[in-house]
Amino acid sequence: WLKGLLAPPEKCPVWASFVQALLAKHAQQSPVVKEKAKVHPFLQTWSPALKKLPLHLKRILRVAKKHNLQWEILKAPAQVTSQLPAWFHIGASEDLNKLNNCYYAACLRENHEVTSVQHISDLANRNDPTHRKCKECMCNPCSEDRNNLKCAKPFKCIQLAKDMMKCILPKWNPNTMIQSFNPDLTSDQIITNKKAIKKNELILFDPKIASPSSVEEGFRVFTCPEPQSKTPAKQVPPISVEIHHPVSAYIAGTHRVNKHRDFEAGGGIWLSQNNDKNTAIKLLESIASPSTGEIGAFLKTATMVPGYIPLDI
Repeated sequence: WLKGLLAPPEKCPVWASFVQALLAKHAQQSPVVKEKAKVHPFLQTWSPALKKLPLHLKRILRVAKKHNLQWEILKAPAQVTSQLPAWFHIGASEDLNKLNNCYYAACLRENHEVTSVQHISDLANRNDPTHRKCKECMCNPCSEDRNNLKCAKPFKCIQLAKDMMKCILPKWNPNTMIQSFNPDLTSDQIITNKKAIKKNELILFDPKIASPSSVEEGFRVFTCPEPQSKTPAKQVPPISVEIHHPVSAYIAGTHRVNKHRDFEAGGGIWLSQNNDKNTAIKLLESIASPSTGEIGAFLKTATMVPGYIPLDI
């Protein structure tokens, strides 16, 4: 049921639209969210009031909360972040709270029909040289807004759109997103890797940062309950052109069930004889399982060895 609610429009079941309407109808009283500002509770900062919902919807939302469902990204292309709802944006500063229900926000929603970041970005990025910051501005866009959209003060709406865009933090802002160094494997390297996997041989690590190609691909479960980073992930260009010898590391994971019938897990890392970096780790009980010991050892090894040195695990 939760998957159906989060599916893309072309795959979304018919009932999902009714569920969205119910969630919007029973939004919590705080913050105050106007009807046309409600787009998707998992993509905005407002939440539905559970006690007013039918039992099956309560179950859906409880499953989402139990497994820490979030729209979480390391980095997303501008064509994806521009599709996010503009009002009560999940990746905006607290200053947006003052703008969501300000005087001219009603005109943006009712007359300009603004719902997405793309809409306010288009307004904010108008670049007519004849535009003037006054009610009687006669530039073509402002004239069209007054005549066709019944907007009394287009320049005020444009300024509000600019202020809203400033509130959206860099990780989610399509206008301020910086293209960082992000190398990809060549097609030949990808083919070589596929052959190496079949032969159980060494492969070349793919440094590409995974990013969603649509809004729906950004949903994640089992996320960290703490607030996610506000800056997009990036890769730093290599700091050295020297040829470094690869480092070989051997890892192992272990687990057991203690007297309280809870899992305990840990791992070991061995680089070479009498190496100071040989180490053992113990995982927190909250994440311990039969497989997390080896995963923890893998992550620890990856952070121990500088990124520019080839690593064979």
